[in-house]
Order: sequence, then C-alpha cells, then structure tokens
Amino acid sequence: MNSKKFKLKKFMYFLYYFLNDVRKKYDNFDKSVKDDRNSYMYNSVCNPIMSKSSDYTDVHKNFCLKLVRNFGHFSNNHEFLNYNDEWCYDLNNWIYNSMMKHKIPKKIITECFGEYEYYMKGIGEKPRCIYYEYDNLYEDQMKIIKLIIFQSNMDIVKDMVTKESNIIDFHVQKYICDCVKIYEEMNRKHCPQSNEKSEKSNNTCGMLNTFKGMYKSFLSATQQENYNIPYLDDVENGYTKKCVSSRQKLPLTVPGVNDAYALPSLTVYRDEKKDENSPPSFIISEKPGGSISSTVSTAFGTVAGASSIVALLYKVNTKFHLNI
Repeated sequence: MNSKKFKLKKFMYFLYYFLNDVRKKYDNFDKSVKDDRNSYMYNSVCNPIMSKSSDYTDVHKNFCLKLVRNFGHFSNNHEFLNYNDEWCYDLNNWIYNSMMKHKIPKKIITECFGEYEYYMKGIGEKPRCIYYEYDNLYEDQMKIIKLIIFQSNMDIVKDMVTKESNIIDFHVQKYICDCVKIYEEMNRKHCPQSNEKSEKSNNTCGMLNTFKGMYKSFLSATQQENYNIPYLDDVENGYTKKCVSSRQKLPLTVPGVNDAYALPSLTVYRDEKKDENSPPSFIISEKPGGSISSTVSTAFGTVAGASSIVALLYKVNTKFHLNI
C-alpha cells in the first residue's frame, strides 16, 4: 500500500466515532450501480471513455459509472438541479478518495465532467459542480487534508470541549494536538515571508491562514477548563506546553473493521482534587460514542467539504499501531 495513503487511513481510522453522517454520504456516493434501472444510460457515457485506452480496467469503469450516476442528471427526477456547493465539495472528496484507492486516471474524471457540463448547458442550466484537482492545488496534500477535516468539523470539536462535564474525550484532545502540530510544521516549511512562493505554495499558505483564523475564532477564544488548547500565535511553545507535557500512552491497537461503526469512546475523567496541571486519568468507556451530525461550513471555498474524506476510516481492513 502506498505509504501516504496508509498514513492518511491510519490517521483517519483513529478519527472519530462522532462523524457518522460523513460515512453515510461517502457510502451513498460509492454504492454499486448494479441494480440501478438507469445503468444503461451511465454505460452510454462510460463505454466510449473506456474504449480510448487498453489500460482502463473494470475497476475504472465501475468508478466511471458511479460518477456519472452521482451527477444525477440521468435520474428520474430533477433533484440534481438542487445540488449545492456542499454537495459538490463532498463529491470531489469522494472522487479524491477513489483516485487514491483505485488509481483512477484523471482523464476519466475530466471526460465525465465534460459530458455532465455539456448536458447541463444543453438544458440551459449551469453545472452544479466542477472538478477540483487537490494534488495541483496544495503542497503536502495529505497533511492539508487532515487540516481540512478538522476545519470542516471545528464546530463539533468546539461543542465537545465546551460542554460542562468533568469527562474529557482523549480522542478530541489528541485530534486537536495532532492538527496543531501539522499546522506548525507546514507553516514553518511553506510560508516563510522571505521566500518567493509558487502558486501551490500560495494556495497552501492561504489554506493555513484560513485554518488559523477559524481555529482562533472557534477554539483559542473558547472558555473551557478540561482540554489543553494550544495557541497558534506561539504554536511551537504552545504545542510543547499544552500537548507534549500531557501526552499519555495510547492503546497499541484499535478495533477491527467490524467494530468500526461503534468505536468505544476513550474518555478522560479529571480528578477535580488534583492540580489543574496534573495529567488526567484515562478510563475506557464501555459505551460507544454517540453520533454527532457534522455541519460543514462553506466559508473556505473549494475545500470546505473535505470532511467527507473521513469516511475512509470505516474502510480500513487491518489493525495497526496508533502512533503516527
């Protein structure tokens, strides 16, 4: 398995029982067209595309059929005319996931979008979606994706760290610290002010600035007592003080794929009698974490819906060590 792909899956499998709605969206995009009554129309688009290269496989064709189906313009209703930006972001992230998983050639994707755009213009409508090429937009795409996942669900994280309780969810604490570390590393590597930057660097730094602004708005200004929230204005010292000093040993393995839909909630009970700087005690809760609806903000342009990528966490087929 490609190392970047494995690292992304590894990161996402540790994430997060509270993103059930994301999995449902991904599964809907990825469901088979085998019993679809309109599959012959999808084939009318994909067969000519597949005939252009002997390198195309049945896996590539299945992806093509799903993508054409997902556009919705061959359905028996006009719901596709109501698709919005959030739907487009989710679709693009399902596409990106499929590219990594099945090595889908970009030519197939661009030709499918071309047919869709041609159809929409033919009925006097603007296309509801365009193709976003993430690998051409950003440096270190895997790390950017991790930040986008966090950014897209920052309201959920805020709700979890601000609720009145002496119970700390260690998954949330580690999630925050991991993403802060990624931000610090990428900002230091790609955004020194003295360097002349490429377009990808500009996009990357723009994304990091957006992340920083949202993080400060949602989390840095948040009033809470249980979680350690590093500040991004002094991220190196903040990470060391807030995250490294309170790091705890994690379980070596996580549940297998059959348990993935009900991951146990790893929670922390802070002894209120202890000094506030003392490391908390960790207890595994027997109850699985509850489902929390993921609200995806569209404020950050073409990458806003990338939380959909989290759905891959339910597709991991092996156990592995959690240390990233």
